[in-house]
Amino acid sequence: MLILLFRRIFSRQLPFDWSELTLTEEAMELMVESAPYVGSSGYSIPVVDRTARRSPFFITSLLTAEAWDNFVETKNEDLQEIAYRVHRKALLELFDELDPMPVLSPREIECLTWTARGKDYLAIAQILNISAHTARGYLKSARFKLECATIFPSSCQSNYTKTYTRIS
Repeated sequence: MLILLFRRIFSRQLPFDWSELTLTEEAMELMVESAPYVGSSGYSIPVVDRTARRSPFFITSLLTAEAWDNFVETKNEDLQEIAYRVHRKALLELFDELDPMPVLSPREIECLTWTARGKDYLAIAQILNISAHTARGYLKSARFKLECATIFPSSCQSNYTKTYTRIS
């Protein structure tokens, strides 16, 4: 089960519910056995820092499936913020304030470029042919990496520090 979670979390940038995983029979048995202790519902948030270091953030629950889905839907942004803050705290303890400039993914760069050109996430989604949710996810990830409170300073900071190359 853990191998599946780590494979998935290190190949993605957006959070996912464990119900999205395709489990082997053995993994399913392990999940059923551990459910009374850790819950049968789970949510994973991949966190990627300024230098592309990744860390997984997992949350499990004993809530019913309906209550869990409602919790994740209403608290998703808060959970992502908590995941990033825990990751950042760990990095501060390890490296103090000596962190290099952030490394942004190509999609984060594209989204920031369009934001700098005055487009909102809905327009960006249409331009890049991705969902609005995905566009918002890329912008949020870039904002966290650049440690900005809102997305507009993120696009300005990334442009100022030459974090990305110009996309025409």
